[in-house]
Amino acid sequence: MQDMARLATAEFGPIGIGWGYEIEEEPVREGAPILVSGQPVGREMLHAVRLAFWYVTAEHPDRRVEFNARGHAMFVAATPEGPLTDPCAPARAELQALSACLRRLGFQSGLSDGRAGQSAPSSASAFPTRTTAAPGATSAPGNRLDDVPAEERGILDSKLKGIALVNDPTKIRMAMEMVSTILKHPAAIAEFEAKAKQRIEEIQRIQVRHAHF
Repeated sequence: MQDMARLATAEFGPIGIGWGYEIEEEPVREGAPILVSGQPVGREMLHAVRLAFWYVTAEHPDRRVEFNARGHAMFVAATPEGPLTDPCAPARAELQALSACLRRLGFQSGLSDGRAGQSAPSSASAFPTRTTAAPGATSAPGNRLDDVPAEERGILDSKLKGIALVNDPTKIRMAMEMVSTILKHPAAIAEFEAKAKQRIEEIQRIQVRHAHF
């Protein structure tokens, strides 16, 4: 956050005078079921933020430019060790939204979007992450089952079991939006998204059949 404030202040002046932002909404949304011993015990929770960013320029000090951006972070997540809560999820979601605003303005250096595994509050490390491939892994296309690192396989399997119990395509799509806040390996994300799309198609086929009766 300090790096972002430094960059914005260097460009627009002090916060509150040359730039600033307001949080317009902070909904907490339900995600996929959390399973313990194969039984649902709750749902994953996503903390979302919609942020309104504004700034003024020296050329037009009386004209405020405003736009919005969103950020999100897992608040309650399923892991192989059981459900975990990240108390810093609100701060990480705000950080991600602010980072998105500054990136739209062309800032790059020193920015972090607040996702687990990047620069973020220390408790973000409560969620297992994977940012590099396992030794010997390849980047060949296809996202084979053995491409997924072992530490992410358990999380992925848990989430796939969860969406198998969901009958609402909207909630599955929301889980697809959340997945990158937990899974980091491209193969794990791709496998989850593919299985989620298959589940949505299955639900839609069932709904069509029922509509004919």
